[in-house]
Amino acid sequence: MGTRVLNRSQRYGNINWNNVASGATGFKLQLEHFYFAPTERLLEDDDGLFMAVALTCILIDTLAQYEDGAEHSTKGVFMSWLREWVPGARERLPVAIECSTGKGKILKIEDYAAAVYHGYRCGILHEAHPYMFCGIAGQYRAIKNQETTFTCHLRGLTEYEDGAPCPTVVVDATKFLSAVRHRFNAYFDLLVSGSPEGNRLMVNFNRKFRASHGIDIGNDH
Repeated sequence: MGTRVLNRSQRYGNINWNNVASGATGFKLQLEHFYFAPTERLLEDDDGLFMAVALTCILIDTLAQYEDGAEHSTKGVFMSWLREWVPGARERLPVAIECSTGKGKILKIEDYAAAVYHGYRCGILHEAHPYMFCGIAGQYRAIKNQETTFTCHLRGLTEYEDGAPCPTVVVDATKFLSAVRHRFNAYFDLLVSGSPEGNRLMVNFNRKFRASHGIDIGNDH
């Protein structure tokens, strides 16, 4: 693993894995170089907004697991992180959106966090498109410039199969990524601060890092 690329300037073998700050900072740069930077470039063109939202969901999935110490992605960890750190995500929709699960059951989407998880995160990663109740500001009929990260349009953008208006959740890709970056920066600052909260987060970080990378940071390499 020593020659494997960690980030643009370092390989795994260049890191002092006995130093928790060194290990955490190396991983932070990996996310900066290979996820945040490409996502920010995608935001420069409306045609890149779809992929920018997809990568932002991947970043949320990653950060949520590291903060929680979860070894694998779960719906609960993803949505809890989203509700905590992305403005507006915990707000309830004016009207619940009914969505078929494909198993003869109807899923009710009741807040923006659930809409992001089911409609964008799962829709994009599993089916290469957001669910039909989702929109991205600046694309097709969605509003070009919106004041908040999320908006809900009760009619005019999507319909149910019977022709009844279906509420549509529209995300502003730039504001969405900005909120995630804000928490990303604060999280890594806290992680290496040596404070009681930072130490608690480091325990969770190391648990996830060990499960994903096979490296036990700070323990005699």
